[in-house]
Amino acid sequence: MIRITQSMQIARTLLDQNLNLQRMNDYSNDMSSRTNLHRPSDDPLRVARAMRLMTELRVNETYKQDLQAAHSWTSKTDVTLNTLSDIIKRVRELTVQAASGEKTQEDKQKIMQEIKQLKKAATELANDDYMGRYQFSGYKTNKKFVNEDGSYNQDLDLAGLKYEKINYNIGVGQKTDINFTGVEVFGNEHFTTKTRAKKAVPFTDEPQSVLGAKMNVKLQKYKKSDAYYEKNKTNLNTPSGAADEDKKNNEIEEKYEKETKLGVKDGGEIDLGEVSFYGSYKKGDVNAIVEDLNKSLRAQIAKKAKEMYPSDPDKEEKFRKELEQSVQFVNDDGKISMVTDRDYAGKIQAGKLTLKEIQKTKETSVQPSINKNTELGVTSGPLNYSGNTVRAHFNFDMELTEYNKDSNGDIINTSPKTPKIELKNISLSKEYDKTGKSDEEVAKLIAADLQTQINAQLMKHGLPEDTVRVTVDPATKQPRLAVNREYGVKLTNTTGATNITAASPATQTYTPNVNSASNPVTKETDFNVTTPTAGADSLVNFDFNLKLTQYHRYGQSGGDVLISNPGVNPATPPTPGTPGHLAFSDPNYPPQPFDLGKISLVKKYSGKNDDGSNKNPDDILREIAKDLQETISEKAASHKPPLDASKIKVEVKNGKIMLMTDGNMKMEITNTAGTLTQTKFDDTMKTPVPDGKNSMDIDIPAPNPMPPGTISPLERSKYDTHVYMNLKMNVQRYKKDENGNATTNKILPNIEINDLTINKTYKREKPDGSGTYTDDEIQKQIADDIKAKIEEKLSQINPPLDKKMINISYDSATKKVKVSVNQDVSVTVETDNNKPSSINSDVEYMPDKAVYEEPTREKMPFFEMMDRLMKFMDEGNSKGLSRMLDVIDYHAKNTQKIQGIGGGRTNMYNLMMERTEDIKLNYSELLSDTRDTDYNETSMKMMVAQYVYRASLSVTAKIIQPSLVDFLR
Repeated sequence: MIRITQSMQIARTLLDQNLNLQRMNDYSNDMSSRTNLHRPSDDPLRVARAMRLMTELRVNETYKQDLQAAHSWTSKTDVTLNTLSDIIKRVRELTVQAASGEKTQEDKQKIMQEIKQLKKAATELANDDYMGRYQFSGYKTNKKFVNEDGSYNQDLDLAGLKYEKINYNIGVGQKTDINFTGVEVFGNEHFTTKTRAKKAVPFTDEPQSVLGAKMNVKLQKYKKSDAYYEKNKTNLNTPSGAADEDKKNNEIEEKYEKETKLGVKDGGEIDLGEVSFYGSYKKGDVNAIVEDLNKSLRAQIAKKAKEMYPSDPDKEEKFRKELEQSVQFVNDDGKISMVTDRDYAGKIQAGKLTLKEIQKTKETSVQPSINKNTELGVTSGPLNYSGNTVRAHFNFDMELTEYNKDSNGDIINTSPKTPKIELKNISLSKEYDKTGKSDEEVAKLIAADLQTQINAQLMKHGLPEDTVRVTVDPATKQPRLAVNREYGVKLTNTTGATNITAASPATQTYTPNVNSASNPVTKETDFNVTTPTAGADSLVNFDFNLKLTQYHRYGQSGGDVLISNPGVNPATPPTPGTPGHLAFSDPNYPPQPFDLGKISLVKKYSGKNDDGSNKNPDDILREIAKDLQETISEKAASHKPPLDASKIKVEVKNGKIMLMTDGNMKMEITNTAGTLTQTKFDDTMKTPVPDGKNSMDIDIPAPNPMPPGTISPLERSKYDTHVYMNLKMNVQRYKKDENGNATTNKILPNIEINDLTINKTYKREKPDGSGTYTDDEIQKQIADDIKAKIEEKLSQINPPLDKKMINISYDSATKKVKVSVNQDVSVTVETDNNKPSSINSDVEYMPDKAVYEEPTREKMPFFEMMDRLMKFMDEGNSKGLSRMLDVIDYHAKNTQKIQGIGGGRTNMYNLMMERTEDIKLNYSELLSDTRDTDYNETSMKMMVAQYVYRASLSVTAKIIQPSLVDFLR
């Protein structure tokens, strides 16, 4: 049986109350935040579902916005087409009236004026815009479709205008064309043929596809029969001749107003040569390919125009513009087509792109052999680590010789630069406390201070700090100088450049006299120092032991004031105990010793002020005295018991450094024979040794060979070279030791470079048209691109590799790219020979038609129809007006057809917008059910929790109260 104690009951009750309070807090948070999902851990499944629903709602809102924009565009177009339809109806009514024969010529003139106004209105409709974007101009929505006279704007790509469809995304995988082009609505004023591709462009599943193709394009111009340009003017003098003329003219005009084919060639065939494209394209981006094809086509047209009219710029320009307006490539519903307008038909022979590849097996640089930096070691005066202090003294000049470098950054050992770089007066004079430090730790401190002095000199000359490194020999603990291997170095150890000041006082002892009358207030000790030279640096070397003994005086509590004793004869021996006398050998007043130990100072003092003026000797002495005072005062303060710093002072008097002590003090100066030895480095002249380099070659494809003889500019494009390569590079770097030398046993992480891709067409013809590039020149261009691509990728390495570590150059003798690798780096170069599958695809996706089709004339364009109607009315030609009714009916039906297509799109957009609203409502409801708080349910739970909490308080009181009463008893 388990025993239930009073404390267990209380603890369980309090726990239940806290849990109930937590539930009440959760309910309160749910109601205030309006959701019961605050973090993923609350309910992972519901949180994931809520996130999916919110994503769907956002996507649905995007589609809704696109649908609204598409609906607005098509609605605006529908209004325009309705107005155009009304204009066509009115034109037909007027034409029927004029052709009936009941109207007089004056009436026809009035009708002609109304038609003229109707044409003007139609012109404004053709240039109608939606939010500043012209509706009928295809992609160029910033340009008007027609000019004021009704002629088409030649700045538009009229040949392929009707293929320029503006697409909107209105659903998952659903796109819609929202625009109609002007040539669809108002008719094409040109003759038109189209050569369409057999297959869609073979994009890969990757985000980018490498694609390329070429074709030979030829054009044939056709002409209208003479009857189109000149009416029959024979037999005009007889009635029968006039009747025949009218009959023939009517036949010509009737034929002209209907669809017809032209079969008469106008001149010879125009060979535009090879048109091609090649590059990396985003998946499905047919427009980018079409743009590149048109660029190539226009370039060929320009060459052809220059070839045909070499000495007539006006005719050359006219011919060029005519062809550019008559032929172009278009995106024909995802396929590439070539359309020819005006009087031209096209013939295409497609062929595979001749692709030159860089075929290369794996190449690896050999294991590096390290060429170390120049090292200068200690030749004399090594640092002495015995004892508690290490005294360091360096003074040297360094001369660095920089050598000329080639384009790759490698030194040319036979060509030193001038002037040489002089690092003057590098010095360090300092004493280091060795207490608690190892020899190596002290050596590193000395090396760091010396490095600071050298860095200051390097900075003056703009050299990096790692040009000269100060390191420590791990065996001897002596410093070394490591000089960058690119520099020659000459070091000169100097001694005369510094005024050495002898800096140790003579060994001496001063004991005060017991007789107060014989004791001076202070005792001065002269330090035997060399007087500094004005303007010269001074090296100070103090090294002595200092011991002080303080005596008490009779009758004085402090014992630090000299008091005369009147009535006592100074000539007589002092009477012990007499006030004012020192208490020598009196056990009742023992002296206080102060052993300050070793006092040392090793320092170099500049002989120049900050402004460059010379310091006088006393100024230098005062600086020395100040530092010596600080050293002694520090020792006095750290002594136990401490010594008052005022008892001993260092001052400058009469050109000398004086040590002044209280007259009550006994002073002992010993061990003054300290030495300061200059540490000297190797002063042998050192010259750099050029680094050897390991090399590997990358093959360059041979250009497409040109046949012997003169090649016309139009033919030169056939011999362009298309190059594809994909290199992979692995760079292996090595860590450097403290001397700056690479270590082959310490490897840094590999650097992988995988996107060294050259995907380019190299033109045979020079840009200025002055001739052709030679094979060597084209290979040099390829090599330069490979070099630039590799260097670009290497520069992106963090930290970037120095240019001279990996040199890329072109060897004109072997026609190869040479990769020269510094000995400190290992590099692997591998060519990826997996050419993209799209490059190898069959060229059936390009237009291919080996014969011409005669251009087909569409029905007369709208604005030409209006002009012709006005002409017939002006002439009073009722028969011509009657024939024009067929043309008017054609445009009426065409407008109705386009209105039907646009209306269908508008209805579809309405339905889809309603669908998006339904999706929004449904998903919002699901999201609310998943995420939002049910207020009724939560408030009910809150009330129940409150009742439970109040009840638990009552029960808890009944449990705790008896226990409290028992406790008080």
